[in-house]
Amino acid sequence: MSTKSSNAPRGMTFVRLAIAKSIEEGAAGAAVVAAGRWGEASEPARILRAAVGAMTTHSLGDAFEDAAAEFFDLVGEMTIVGRMAGLRRVRCSSQS
Repeated sequence: MSTKSSNAPRGMTFVRLAIAKSIEEGAAGAAVVAAGRWGEASEPARILRAAVGAMTTHSLGDAFEDAAAEFFDLVGEMTIVGRMAGLRRVRCSSQS
Protein backbone atom coordinates (compact mmCIF):
# COMPACT_ATOMS: atom_id res chain seq x y z
CA MET A 1 0.00 0.00 0.00
CA SER A 2 1.30 3.40 -0.96
CA THR A 3 1.11 6.67 0.92
CA LYS A 4 0.61 9.09 -1.92
CA SER A 5 1.59 12.69 -1.25
CA SER A 6 1.32 13.94 -4.83
CA ASN A 7 -1.39 16.30 -6.02
CA ALA A 8 -1.21 14.80 -9.51
CA PRO A 9 -4.25 12.91 -10.82
CA ARG A 10 -4.28 9.13 -10.46
CA GLY A 11 -1.89 7.41 -12.85
CA MET A 12 -0.06 10.62 -13.74
CA THR A 13 3.14 9.71 -11.88
CA PHE A 14 3.69 6.73 -14.20
CA VAL A 15 2.90 8.84 -17.27
CA ARG A 16 5.36 11.52 -16.14
CA LEU A 17 8.04 8.89 -15.52
CA ALA A 18 7.51 7.59 -19.06
CA ILE A 19 7.72 11.11 -20.50
CA ALA A 20 10.96 11.89 -18.65
CA LYS A 21 12.49 8.54 -19.66
CA SER A 22 11.49 9.09 -23.29
CA ILE A 23 13.18 12.50 -23.39
CA GLU A 24 16.40 11.34 -21.69
CA GLU A 25 17.49 7.70 -21.69
CA GLY A 26 19.57 7.60 -18.52
CA ALA A 27 18.07 7.94 -15.06
CA ALA A 28 20.24 10.98 -14.27
CA GLY A 29 19.07 12.86 -17.38
CA ALA A 30 15.46 11.80 -16.84
CA ALA A 31 15.66 13.05 -13.24
CA VAL A 32 16.79 16.46 -14.50
CA VAL A 33 13.93 16.53 -17.03
CA ALA A 34 11.39 15.55 -14.37
CA ALA A 35 12.70 18.16 -11.92
CA GLY A 36 12.57 20.84 -14.61
CA ARG A 37 9.05 20.01 -15.79
CA TRP A 38 7.28 19.09 -12.55
CA GLY A 39 9.52 20.43 -9.77
CA GLU A 40 12.31 19.05 -7.60
CA ALA A 41 9.83 17.65 -5.06
CA SER A 42 7.64 15.87 -7.63
CA GLU A 43 7.16 12.11 -7.42
CA PRO A 44 8.79 11.43 -10.83
CA ALA A 45 11.87 13.47 -9.92
CA ARG A 46 12.13 11.74 -6.54
CA ILE A 47 11.80 8.25 -8.03
CA LEU A 48 14.35 8.94 -10.77
CA ARG A 49 16.84 10.49 -8.31
CA ALA A 50 16.54 7.31 -6.22
CA ALA A 51 17.34 5.27 -9.33
CA VAL A 52 20.46 7.36 -9.93
CA GLY A 53 21.55 6.74 -6.34
CA ALA A 54 21.01 3.02 -6.78
CA MET A 55 23.02 3.13 -10.04
CA THR A 56 20.32 1.25 -11.93
CA THR A 57 17.32 2.02 -14.10
CA HIS A 58 16.01 -1.53 -14.20
CA SER A 59 14.90 -1.52 -10.58
CA LEU A 60 13.28 1.80 -9.78
CA GLY A 61 11.89 0.39 -6.55
CA ASP A 62 8.54 0.21 -4.85
CA ALA A 63 7.56 3.77 -5.73
CA PHE A 64 7.80 2.96 -9.45
CA GLU A 65 5.88 -0.28 -8.99
CA ASP A 66 3.16 1.58 -7.07
CA ALA A 67 2.92 4.22 -9.82
CA ALA A 68 2.71 1.52 -12.51
CA ALA A 69 0.06 -0.44 -10.58
CA GLU A 70 -1.99 2.72 -10.06
CA PHE A 71 -1.77 3.57 -13.78
CA PHE A 72 -2.78 0.11 -14.98
CA ASP A 73 -5.60 -0.13 -12.41
CA LEU A 74 -6.93 3.15 -13.80
CA VAL A 75 -6.62 1.87 -17.38
CA GLY A 76 -8.46 -1.31 -16.38
CA GLU A 77 -11.31 0.72 -14.88
CA MET A 78 -11.67 2.63 -18.14
CA THR A 79 -12.01 -0.44 -20.36
CA ILE A 80 -15.38 -1.84 -21.35
CA VAL A 81 -14.93 -4.84 -19.05
CA GLY A 82 -13.91 -2.58 -16.18
CA ARG A 83 -17.02 -0.44 -16.60
CA MET A 84 -19.50 -3.32 -16.67
CA ALA A 85 -21.42 -3.32 -13.40
CA GLY A 86 -22.11 -6.66 -11.80
CA LEU A 87 -19.68 -8.54 -14.00
CA ARG A 88 -18.74 -11.86 -12.45
CA ARG A 89 -15.16 -12.87 -13.07
CA VAL A 90 -14.71 -16.52 -13.93
CA ARG A 91 -11.35 -18.23 -13.97
CA CYS A 92 -10.46 -19.76 -17.30
CA SER A 93 -9.36 -23.34 -17.05
CA SER A 94 -8.44 -25.60 -19.88
CA GLN A 95 -8.86 -29.31 -19.78
CA SER A 96 -7.15 -31.60 -22.21
